[in-house]
Amino acid sequence: IPAFHKFPYVVKDISGLVENNNLTSSVLIFNPVKTERLDMWQYNSQFSVTGSYTEIKSFIAQFQQINGINTISRLSFSKVTQKDEQLYQNNKINLDISTALYCRGDGQ
Repeated sequence: IPAFHKFPYVVKDISGLVENNNLTSSVLIFNPVKTERLDMWQYNSQFSVTGSYTEIKSFIAQFQQINGINTISRLSFSKVTQKDEQLYQNNKINLDISTALYCRGDGQ
């Protein structure tokens, strides 16, 4: 489990997964919450990525491989609407994801 002060590197890893899988994403914003039972921080986020089914499947598999405790609480797939014609013509899909990442507090 990464230390609290290493969390920016975890976010960088996630951004790298988005880029390496040729996806586009919404802004990655994580909200920290101090857990009550352990000296740990929980970072919650909801974001979306857009790409082909194969690219998104690869992203999910690699996301699960990130060091530490990472949970995905919700996944939602949807087709890109005709409003974004280029993505629509390329059969891209959206993935909305809700996740939590955990880091050790500075006391450990």
